[in-house]
Amino acid sequence: MKRKAASSIAALEHAERATAKDAVDEEQDEEMEEEDEEEDETQEDKMKREEKEWNTSRTKELKGMYMDELKKLAESKGVTAGKKEDMVKLVIKAEAKERADKKAQEAKVRAIVQTKSDELDALPIADLKSRANLKGRVSKTDCIQHLLKMWQDNDGVDKALAEEAKQERRNELMSKDSIWLVKHCDKSSIDPYVLEVMVDRILEYETRHNKYAPPTQLKQDAVAETTAKGGDLVEALLASEANRKREMELQKAKEAADVAKVKELNAMSLEALKKLLTTKKVEADGKKDDLVKAAFKVAKEEQAIDERKTELKAMGVRELKQLIATHGLESTGKLPDMVNAIMKYEQRVQEEIRAYEAKVQDLTEQRKEQFGRMSITELKQLLVAKGLKAGVAKADRAQRLAEEAQKDGSIAKKVSQMTRAERKEALLKMDKNAVLDLCHELEIDPVMRDVVVQRIMAYEADIADGFLEADLKKQKTCKK
Repeated sequence: MKRKAASSIAALEHAERATAKDAVDEEQDEEMEEEDEEEDETQEDKMKREEKEWNTSRTKELKGMYMDELKKLAESKGVTAGKKEDMVKLVIKAEAKERADKKAQEAKVRAIVQTKSDELDALPIADLKSRANLKGRVSKTDCIQHLLKMWQDNDGVDKALAEEAKQERRNELMSKDSIWLVKHCDKSSIDPYVLEVMVDRILEYETRHNKYAPPTQLKQDAVAETTAKGGDLVEALLASEANRKREMELQKAKEAADVAKVKELNAMSLEALKKLLTTKKVEADGKKDDLVKAAFKVAKEEQAIDERKTELKAMGVRELKQLIATHGLESTGKLPDMVNAIMKYEQRVQEEIRAYEAKVQDLTEQRKEQFGRMSITELKQLLVAKGLKAGVAKADRAQRLAEEAQKDGSIAKKVSQMTRAERKEALLKMDKNAVLDLCHELEIDPVMRDVVVQRIMAYEADIADGFLEADLKKQKTCKK
């Protein structure tokens, strides 16, 4: 029995040891499985799991707080007091944002430090030792650590964070459209417009629309022939001959009227001629013959205006509307208004043509003088190069080259440049609001985004540095 008892005890002890070993092995296997699972878990999944665990424990902790204590915490987080369950959710949300912001900030700091470390690591050891003011045998790692500490002590991280925040703000503002930027400037009393920028954009628009091209002569309204449909060639010739005779008679009548007008002006006294020209706002200086010529020119211009007005009135409303549309004019649609609009337009065009021709003539004379200062041999070479007759006299050669400058378009180009420069000068002298109105009228964007963003950022920097105080009252009013 003793032997049986000893054998049973030994077997029991063996079984217990085996069971214990199996338990240990099973525990080790479970730990290894957990380690394998943790290794397989991504960083993103780990963060989500930790955030979920924190959310659960923090929610339980907040629910266990007294109401007064929870209210104080909620107020510190900017949460409005209410039901306990609602406050817990809102506090959790606010604290989760704080945690996310903190982690993002830490990630930024790590990235900045890593970037600085990589920057230093790319430098040779000699440069690192020189920057760190280290001598003797020093490892590259020690130099980098020393320089990183110097950089951090000099607020390197804070400066880098500030620069990064500045760039992020710039990117944010640059992503906004011009309308948003202008409204934002209005709220802070920032002037978003630059006169020179608006003027340049107006000039670019006007150049693109041939504003500075040589003016073209007005095309006379086509007079429809009143030949009947189906009329033969003989009838057409007879009608054409009748028109020719009628035009000849009109021309003779005009010539007779011109002769009578000249006699009438010659019969006037010098003082009467001066008074007449003064009332017409024409210079009244010179001899009587000169005054008669000036007065006759004025009379012919007035006669042409009257004839054109009569001609337009004789046209139908439909034809006048077509003419208005062709010239891009505005009118009420009434016959007198349309006639006046067309007359003003044609008068303006004629004035532009006269001004252009005067500039061409002036530049031609200047070019002639420039050629006149050249030697006769140089003039001959220029004429031969242009394929023109050389001639003999120096004055003739200079005249021929000046006339060629008119034909090849070089003078026209110079006139356009002069006209554009005059326009720019006039625009720069205008009030900024008037230039802005012109931009809106022409549907031109008056805002240069880089400039507006820079002004907004400068304004915000001045407020942050204490040089300016934000007009909160005005901003609230604008938001409303």
